This record gives sequence, C-alpha cells and structure tokens, in this order.
Amino acid sequence: MLKHRAVTVVAKRAPQLLPLRHLGRFHYSQKFLIADGDEYAGVDYASVYEQYLGPWRRRPFTLLELGVYRGESMRMWRDYFPKARIVGLDIDPEAARRAPGFEVYVGSQADPELLGRVTRDLPTIDVVIDDASHINELTVASFHSLFPHLAPGGLYFIEDVPRGSGEISDVAAVSGMSLNVDVEFVNRREAIDELIAEIARDTEEGARRRTDFIHVYPRIIVVKRAVDPR
Repeated sequence: MLKHRAVTVVAKRAPQLLPLRHLGRFHYSQKFLIADGDEYAGVDYASVYEQYLGPWRRRPFTLLELGVYRGESMRMWRDYFPKARIVGLDIDPEAARRAPGFEVYVGSQADPELLGRVTRDLPTIDVVIDDASHINELTVASFHSLFPHLAPGGLYFIEDVPRGSGEISDVAAVSGMSLNVDVEFVNRREAIDELIAEIARDTEEGARRRTDFIHVYPRIIVVKRAVDPR
C-alpha cells in the first residue's frame, strides 16, 4: 500500500522520475495491464517501448497514436514525454471527449482522406503507435499510408499482432461500430507475415531503402524509418 501511495504521489508531482511501467499502471493503460509479466514469452510492451523510446524522453517530437479509447495511454505518453506533441486518432466520436486537452482525429485508421489530413496537419510525425482496430487489413493499410510520412529515424509500432495462422485478434473495441470499409474480421497471421517480409526486403535495398530495421516480438512489431530515406 505504501509503495502504491508513493508512486501515486510521484506520478502527480514529478512523473518524469518514473519509468513507463509505473506511469502505465498509474493511468490504467490497458496495454500494460494486459501485457504485463510473462504472458508474451517474457516480453511485455513496457520493456519494448522503453528500449526504443527511452532515449527520446527529453526530446521535442510528435507521437501519433491510433486507437485512443479513453485516453489512458495518451496521458501516460504525455507524462513520459513532457516535451512531445501527443496526437490521437480513433473511430469512436466519443474519443475526443474522453481525452480532453489532446488533439484527437475521429475516423477510421484506414481512411486515406483522414490520414492525408493528418499528415498535412502535422509538420512531422516521429513516432506512430498502432493500437487501433487490430484488424490486419486496416493495420496494413495504415502502415502503407503513414510510414512514408514518418520522419527520418522515426519509429512505427504495431501492437497486438496475431501470433498464429487463423488467430482471431481482439476486435471487440470496434465490433459495435461502423468501420465504413469492408474488412474480414478473422485475422490471419499470413497477412502480417507478408507485411513483415515486404518491410524486410526494403531493409536490403541499399541506398534506395526506406527502412532501417524491423524487429518482431511476440505481439508487437517495431519498424525504424531509414535516417536518409530515398
């Protein structure tokens, strides 16, 4: 109890002193409550994010998160990155109300017109976190739309990818809403494997490559934009 109270006090008064895991728990971010511990072969989201984004903590940059829900993770990112511009996108019209004080675009993550407006509105996008529908078709479409606009050296994270062929990912958050697109709700690992292979091939394109690396973990993928993309 004392430890929890101490974390609460520090999170309110000096969040910059806390690691991401503690901030995630303080803000009740579901991604860390669900993925915490050994559930995913000993690799949880907190450790992955801190590995790649820890050095960014004091930088001014723009982070775009697809999938806002109630804004818990956006508040967590704001505390972890005090100098960053945190922007969200969600299909639920209520998302903006649940995340007051943030810029939130409303619409489908695979709507090319909406994503085009996002990339026009934001001078640079340095980090993209896809925690939206978890529907492979939409995930792939979003990647193809946004990754070319990612700043050199930027990072693109895809969460909750299916681990096996034919696995059905968690689509409960969108199952009751109109996606305004025709999609197949049974996620097959093959669609993600094709995307991984496509990205991996790009890392071998020498001076023409757009991708520096792709790292694949259980349930989460990390892609880095080449520093000098062509």
